[in-house]
Amino acid sequence: MKRAATTSHLSLKEKAYRYIRNQIASGELAPGARLSDLELAKAIGISRTPVREAIIQLQSQGFVEQKPGLGPQVHAIDRPELEEILEFREVIETAAIAKAAERITDAELQDLAKICGRQLAVVRAVRDRGEAHPDAATEEELDLLESAFHLLLMKTARNRRLMQTVKDLSVITSVLARRAEYPPVSWLRRMAVACHHHHRIAKALATRDPAKAQRAVQRHLRHVTFYHLAAYDWQLREQRDGDRLTAVMPSDVRNLIRNMENARE
Repeated sequence: MKRAATTSHLSLKEKAYRYIRNQIASGELAPGARLSDLELAKAIGISRTPVREAIIQLQSQGFVEQKPGLGPQVHAIDRPELEEILEFREVIETAAIAKAAERITDAELQDLAKICGRQLAVVRAVRDRGEAHPDAATEEELDLLESAFHLLLMKTARNRRLMQTVKDLSVITSVLARRAEYPPVSWLRRMAVACHHHHRIAKALATRDPAKAQRAVQRHLRHVTFYHLAAYDWQLREQRDGDRLTAVMPSDVRNLIRNMENARE
């Protein structure tokens, strides 16, 4: 009986943890937002104790910080920390992809291809509708596909500790992706480039060549790093002087997406 109660308590803590983490990842809980265990417990429908424990876990993972006199709040990432996160991600995923190239199965390669194909189909549908930006449901699907692609890559490395680290990173990068706004690069172009890079990574893995796979991942992640740092700097300038830059819709997006289907090294 005692064991059952413990299991139930742990499941409530996990429920609270996932709820709060998803709220952070989706942007519903913005950087600096205060976390009230009472309000969160009411929203989730559980007691305050598992909520408090979930907040402590999120704090240990870097999603939450304690402010003297204010209590727990969503951690706001500054530029040096952003650089560290992106650098760490490149180190982890580049090392892992070498092992993945040696260990990935044919079935997993097919799964990667399916994810790439679905990403391409979604982005093309947005393009064909003449939309500069997708609706919320489409954007959420693309976020999930992005996470699924990178998590599957790490799974194929066959390292459980590595996988857990990447899971934590995936939440952080999901938060960053939702907050990253850089008008000089349109949403459509950014997604087209991401799809193209994913396609090249999958192709490199299919060759079972670790060095080739590492080059493909590095190219993708360095592009991601450049974008996020540029977005951070732009938003900082916007907050400082109130100027908004005009978004640019590149004329070559349609051709880029069309050419992705037949991309060659």
